[in-house]
Amino acid sequence: MGEIEYGPVLVRTSRSTWRVGYYDDDEYDDDRELAVVYYSEPPFSDAGYTMVPHSQISPVDTDSLWKRVEKLRKVKSDAYYARARGKRPSVSFKKPYEVSMELSLINSLLADRMISARMNEGRVGRSRKIFICYSSTDRELAT
Repeated sequence: MGEIEYGPVLVRTSRSTWRVGYYDDDEYDDDRELAVVYYSEPPFSDAGYTMVPHSQISPVDTDSLWKRVEKLRKVKSDAYYARARGKRPSVSFKKPYEVSMELSLINSLLADRMISARMNEGRVGRSRKIFICYSSTDRELAT
């Protein structure tokens, strides 16, 4: 298995469950090297971090991001509808916050990938020219 680069990763939390996280650093615990993973955008990491074995992380692909978005939206909507019907949600109060933070990370990753794809669309090996329309008073700023 090749070394995983710092940045977005898939984290296997159990045999059939996984989350999208941000691999930020490595730490050592009892002579084991562990990956430090945040489940939110790095500047907004007040949700805390977890340390996981490197065997549980893998590179993230766009299809996995979309699948995780669907799962997180279902968790949020189930909690919302439970509250609307006067029932107690099946998740703790902390879970919607964690879900929102992870969903924010995933939405940001998807937006970055979309912009990158659009900027490189049909332009393999060539630079892209962009036309900027500006008024004469903004000429210095635009050029």
